[in-house]
Amino acid sequence: MQAALILLVYLAGSVHGDCTTAPDVVVTNAAIHTMEPTMPTADTMAWKSEKITYIGTAAGATKCISDAALKINAQGKVITPGFHDIHLHPMEAASSFAACDILSSTVRLSSQTSTLRACASNNFIESDFALGWGHLINQIYDLIDEGQNPKTFLDNLSPAGKAMCIMEKTSHSVWCNSAALAKAKITTTTKIEGGIILKDSTGALNGVLLENAGNYMIDVAFTPSTSTQRAKRTEIWTAGLKTAMRTLNVNGITSITNSRAYWQRDVVPIWKAALAAGTLTTRTVLALWVYPAPNFTNPSMNIDTWDTWQLDKIKADFTDAAGLLRINQVKMYVDGIIHQSTARMLTKYQTGRWTTGLKADIPDGMGMYYFQIARLNKLVAALDAHGFDLHLHGIGDGGVRAGLDSIAAARTANTARTQSRRHHITHAEYIHADDRSRFKSLDVIADMQVGGEESLPKNYAWDAEMVGTTIANGRQPIKSIINAGGRAGLSSDWDVHKPSPFLGISNALQRGTETLTVDEAVAAYTINGAWSMRHDDITGSLKVGKYADFAVLSQDIWSVSASQVASTTIYLTMLGGKEVWRDTNNFPTSTTNTVKPATSGTTTSGSTSTTGTAAAATTGAAAATGGAAVAAATTTSGSTSNFRTGANLVTLILTTLFSSYNEANVKRHLATALGVSATNIIITNARSGSTILTFRLDGLSATAEQNAINQLKNTCASTVANTISASCSSISTVSFSSATSTAGSVGVLALALALLGVYIH
Repeated sequence: MQAALILLVYLAGSVHGDCTTAPDVVVTNAAIHTMEPTMPTADTMAWKSEKITYIGTAAGATKCISDAALKINAQGKVITPGFHDIHLHPMEAASSFAACDILSSTVRLSSQTSTLRACASNNFIESDFALGWGHLINQIYDLIDEGQNPKTFLDNLSPAGKAMCIMEKTSHSVWCNSAALAKAKITTTTKIEGGIILKDSTGALNGVLLENAGNYMIDVAFTPSTSTQRAKRTEIWTAGLKTAMRTLNVNGITSITNSRAYWQRDVVPIWKAALAAGTLTTRTVLALWVYPAPNFTNPSMNIDTWDTWQLDKIKADFTDAAGLLRINQVKMYVDGIIHQSTARMLTKYQTGRWTTGLKADIPDGMGMYYFQIARLNKLVAALDAHGFDLHLHGIGDGGVRAGLDSIAAARTANTARTQSRRHHITHAEYIHADDRSRFKSLDVIADMQVGGEESLPKNYAWDAEMVGTTIANGRQPIKSIINAGGRAGLSSDWDVHKPSPFLGISNALQRGTETLTVDEAVAAYTINGAWSMRHDDITGSLKVGKYADFAVLSQDIWSVSASQVASTTIYLTMLGGKEVWRDTNNFPTSTTNTVKPATSGTTTSGSTSTTGTAAAATTGAAAATGGAAVAAATTTSGSTSNFRTGANLVTLILTTLFSSYNEANVKRHLATALGVSATNIIITNARSGSTILTFRLDGLSATAEQNAINQLKNTCASTVANTISASCSSISTVSFSSATSTAGSVGVLALALALLGVYIH
């Protein structure tokens, strides 16, 4: 009797939905992880008109299988819900807004003068402003140790009167020359709420603007003074968003939270235009930025007056209606970051050169707040009352506590709010033990980014210099939050980290006492993310009635080692049952074909596969796309370096490494070489430390595509010299002999830029 009961329960749980209506598509022979506790796995799924109509076993799907318009045999591949990245900056990450995002973060700035001088000659949206990106704040301190004033150092490298600013890699500080400071009207007496303006030992400006002082300066750069400049800014944002959508889909991501929508930079209309044009291929929530200080056009405005004005503007954009685009979150920084000693701690930072320059601005030595506590609580309460979900940046244990306190105060104040709250503390790098249970009691999701090396226990010492060993060893206590009954999310913070979910999942499985199970890590990237975006009723798990948002994985992350998870790529991404990404090498487009078995090709991190004819040449491991797989092309016998075209794909395999990688720069040079627009180029694989550059030509006729490839061949043939062998005119056997002097070659191409090294954004 007991055995019969168990069998009955199994059968009841093995099939959800029915096949009375013929589905549009049925997938069989799959290893489906539903993230639904009542039926965690299945092997067959069908959908019609965007939504799942059946999920369960093949035995219960006979009619679905026979009646479906399209049948896909998944050959045992793993299927998960589409991934949710609930904290990232897609438009900024994919836009070429910096004229020269090429600084190395590992080389002293005094050794990068030629790069900086070249940067200064470029323009952003105005002819008198140059923007760059890429250093770390410790390099500024190295410069100071060398006896340099950072501002004067830039002045000597830039044309007289031309403003120039370099944004630090994390975006939490900006380094400027005198002309930029003058353009923003920043003097030794200027105060910017939520920001710090650094000075040298004499009290003179040294050109370094921390936290919101840097944001204030970038707002100056991003504000056009003519209609032509405004149009250029729109063009940059629009192209960046298109690139971002493809990048996200390549990584299996179907839902995102744009976690810092600078509405004063007119980004909201760009998202709305993408929605109207049908180019939005993720379910998206915008978190509108709450500005800590009045903007540069009216810097003396009273803070209370400013807050009244900006709250009216923010509330006017609120929309929680169903659809691909919703504007129902706001982003507020509670504190800064650890390595600038601006994250708010409950104890003093350790003594070190990072803190010595800040004693006048942070007298208690415990970090800073972007908003004074009373103002923070007032704004959070007002936004909570309007129905917004708060997306609070909190890194230090003091910042996290202040964020939780403000949410608790809002709950007490706004008893009339009937809508559930889904507030959000992002980063949450350090959480005091007394606060870990509060995530459950306040129903706040702890969203962490663990895709970087700093999140692994072996590297906790990096923060110990700043906060002490005991605190550093408690970094990102995600398992502790779960054990205390709280909800945890994982995200990338792209472009701080690459957007591949598998980098974060891999690291989440290797964090000592804070290690997650695969189920917990995938839930953090799917159903928990869907909860935070208020659409867990329609996506985030695979269940009858929910949208068919899912990803087909290149390998079974439940069976490989934790470190191997990072090399996982995506074969297919579906949004509402519609394909938004397909790896055509491993998941053929033919409706009668099937996924290629794993034995026909291999994908390995950091190497090139030449096994058989199947290789993940389009699996999207670009630096911008963030996967760990390396593209592999079918190689000509005896050739070790080549590029080829075929199936709408071009792959260059180089003999030299990218020292670092910037997609916008690559596209710009490729577009010139191919004679096409940069918007026609979809880079699917390239990254720092790789010899691979793979791209597609998108939106061209077959003739136009072939003409572009021919132009590439001709360019190659005309630059034989020391760079490329005479076989360059044969596209299947191009060899690169060295990384020597291509600078004199006529503006050339990816061939030149790959050999010279393309720098990362």
